[in-house]
Amino acid sequence: MSKHRANDAGDGIVNSKKRKPTSRGSILDDLIGQQIRQMRRDNDLSQTDLGRLIGVTYQQVQKIETGENRIAASRLLLVSVKTGESMEYFVKTARAYLEDRE
Repeated sequence: MSKHRANDAGDGIVNSKKRKPTSRGSILDDLIGQQIRQMRRDNDLSQTDLGRLIGVTYQQVQKIETGENRIAASRLLLVSVKTGESMEYFVKTARAYLEDRE
C-alpha cells in the first residue's frame, strides 16, 4: 500500500441513480469507484478477493468503491493489470461526466 494517502485506493460503483459525492470524495471518485465495484461484481470477486489482488484490505476496497477514499493512478493501473480490464473501463463514466460539463 502506498504512503501517499490512506485513501489511495478509493472510489464507487456504476449505478443508474445519480449520487451526490461523499463527504470526503468527489463525484469523479464516486464514478471511478462505481466502475471498480461493477467490474468486481461482474467477475464474481469479493472485496476481500480484489483487496488481495491489489494489496489492500477489504475495508479499503469498500471505501474506494463508495468514493470515500480516492484511488491512486498507480493502484488503478494495478487493478487494470490484475483483472484484465482496460484503464479506460474504469474512467469512462468520469470522462463522460467531465465532457458533459464542458
